[in-house]
Order: sequence, then structure tokens, then C-alpha cells
Amino acid sequence: MKTAHVFSIALVIALCSCSNKQVKPIPVDINFKISQIVPFKDVTKSIRDSLQKTGVLLGSYDEPEIGYLAIGDSLKFHIGVINERIMLTRTSKSIDDSNSLLAILAVEPTSIIDNSFIKKAAANDKEVLITFNEKGAKKWADYTKNSIGKEVAFLLDNKVCFWTRIEGEISDGTAKITGLKSTEEAQILAYKLMKNLTL
Repeated sequence: MKTAHVFSIALVIALCSCSNKQVKPIPVDINFKISQIVPFKDVTKSIRDSLQKTGVLLGSYDEPEIGYLAIGDSLKFHIGVINERIMLTRTSKSIDDSNSLLAILAVEPTSIIDNSFIKKAAANDKEVLITFNEKGAKKWADYTKNSIGKEVAFLLDNKVCFWTRIEGEISDGTAKITGLKSTEEAQILAYKLMKNLTL
């Protein structure tokens, strides 16, 4: 009887110790990169024609977007590399107030910056500030110094979350993702980027 009582106490202690054990969070595998946008005028007519067949409404020569696609038709659009110069992609979320349109962009398949160059990501209201490591800061400074006027896209899992025009050299080793819809969206994005650094 005494043995059964001791066994019961040992079992309760074992169960309690199991319930207090910390569960290690699963890493978030996010593929982040910054790539140069290929202007509309440099996308061949054959590519533009094939996009029209999938329901893409073409943009104009003076815009970085190749065109626009209704969210309901997004399954018809395939993200992928067309050739060594062009990868077709789309925005990760709608670009209009009615949440009905996605933007289609062409970017260079080779990235300027990727996950390996990120040191830190932090949310600030509806923005995410990305800080690069020493190697990334130099690469970003060199690129922005020599690419004034060019457009770049920030991609997560090959979908565009933000794009901007390079206005001048960025020598402080940072990049900023702006225009997010909420503080919560910025916090989630920063969290994903930071979690990815532990992989």
C-alpha cells in the first residue's frame, strides 16, 4: 500500500514537471529579399501578352507596375522566373481601398539584399525598420549610391510587400518598409523577420 502511495506521488510530480516544460516555438521560415524592379518598358511584348491572357490589366510605361489583377483571379497568376533578367511576382496584399486589386511587378531574379544581411528588424507604428549587418550595410550603401532613380521591391516569400524609388545613397545600414495598414501588421512583419534570423 505504501509503495502504491509513493508511486502515485512520483507520478503527480512527473506530470507537473512535464506541464511546466517550455515548448520551443517553431521557427518561421521567411524568404526575404530586396530586388531591383524591371521597368514596364523593358518587359517584352510577349510577356505582357501572356499576362493579359491571365486577366492582368496592363499598366503604363511610366509606372513600376506591369499591371493589376483582381484578387479573385490570383490563382491564375504564376509567380516565377521567366528568364535570367525577369521574375514575375505580385503584391502580397491588395493595393486599393476596396481590397480587390493586386499589383503585378517584374523584378530581377538576383537579389540585392537577402535574409543573410539582416541584423535586426523592429516595428515603429505602421513601419518596419530593418538594420543590416556590416556586410549588408556596405552592399546597400554601394547599391543605393549607384542606383538613384531606380525602383526596388521588398519581397517576402517572393511576393512584394513594399516598393520604392531610390532617392539617394543610404549609408546608415538601414532600410524602411512603410505604408503598412496597421501597427499590428508592422509588428507581425518585424516578428517574422526576426524569427527567421534564428534559423
